[in-house]
Amino acid sequence: MQKIVVIEQNPNLKLLGKLLSKVEFTSVVLFDDIAAALNWYLENPVDLVLIGCCFPKSVAFDLITQFGWTSNNHNVPIVMLTSANDENARIHALELGVTEFVSVPVNQTILVNRIKNLMRAYKNQKDYLLAQDRINELQKCEFVNCLTAGTAHEFNNILGIILGSNGLNELFLEDLEQLNHEQFNQDIFFQLTEGLSSNSKAINDASLKGKQLVDRMLTYCRREAAVKKYQELNLIQFINNNLDFLREDLSRNITLKTDFSSPNPTIYLRNIDEIHLTQIFLNLFSNAKDGLNGEEGEIAITIDYENVIAINCSCCGLNFDGDFIVIRISDSGNGIDEKILNRIFDPFFTTKEVGSGTGLGLSVIAGLIHRADGYIKVTSQQKCKTTFSLFFPMLQ
Repeated sequence: MQKIVVIEQNPNLKLLGKLLSKVEFTSVVLFDDIAAALNWYLENPVDLVLIGCCFPKSVAFDLITQFGWTSNNHNVPIVMLTSANDENARIHALELGVTEFVSVPVNQTILVNRIKNLMRAYKNQKDYLLAQDRINELQKCEFVNCLTAGTAHEFNNILGIILGSNGLNELFLEDLEQLNHEQFNQDIFFQLTEGLSSNSKAINDASLKGKQLVDRMLTYCRREAAVKKYQELNLIQFINNNLDFLREDLSRNITLKTDFSSPNPTIYLRNIDEIHLTQIFLNLFSNAKDGLNGEEGEIAITIDYENVIAINCSCCGLNFDGDFIVIRISDSGNGIDEKILNRIFDPFFTTKEVGSGTGLGLSVIAGLIHRADGYIKVTSQQKCKTTFSLFFPMLQ
């Protein structure tokens, strides 16, 4: 059941309560005390706030500001009763976050229907956000599975180095013990101790690499924290630090090429963290590998600066302009059929066989890039290469 909070002075409060009782599947909570209303609002989920017209303007404006956002009630629609000819008050209220006005004297039909429409829209928004959270959770599971599969191969290589080097050290120790019982040979002793030192270093390096790998997996498997607003990430440094890790999941017959010759080596992206950017790269690499279908080919990463004029985003369909950092990830695979190109960002859409993927990868990528105020452009044809161009706004 949806909840409406009404804040007004008596006797209007009782009249509004009686009127809003006509709105189906709602409960109406009435307050004539502002402090009590705010305290209740902070502790309870609400679907709409109605502010009456009996309060002084300064009090009403302060109330709107305090009701604008809380952890329980984000973007809750706020309806304000006001005089039809008080245009300046309406403009200021809109700036503070009021959603809709109803003129006094109140037309009962208009008020009830506007409230119904606003609550319906707010419910749809909440349902959409819940669905997006569910999609993100499902895709995280797929992401961690892919991450684990790719990491297992790398970790086996590390264990191979440790076990092999340790086995050689055991043989060298046996040779050293034999030297103690035979005539001492300084050259042989030097070769054995040098071998022991070299193998010990290999074991130490592999162990450190394994620790870093485990730490990285633990980081990705934990629930992600919200990306801080205006957080900045060094793009070139990120790619250089993670290139070997990103390459792990690729077949040996796939060549990974990079071209960072154009931009400044300290270029930064805003509003995206290392976990999310890794997720974007791994998902796009996985798609590129599938596009190559086990055949020999290459994946290329390029970075450029571009002044964009009226490019259409392949995901949201909006035109965008301005100065952007552009990351292009291309593959020499079989391309994407033009008939389905406009559907690839739809949640759960996939061309893979049942059980081979959830169809969530690209929809989550789109969400992460849009969250960073970016856009995506996809160019592809069957039997030709596919390019995903990721546009991130340039820092001013």
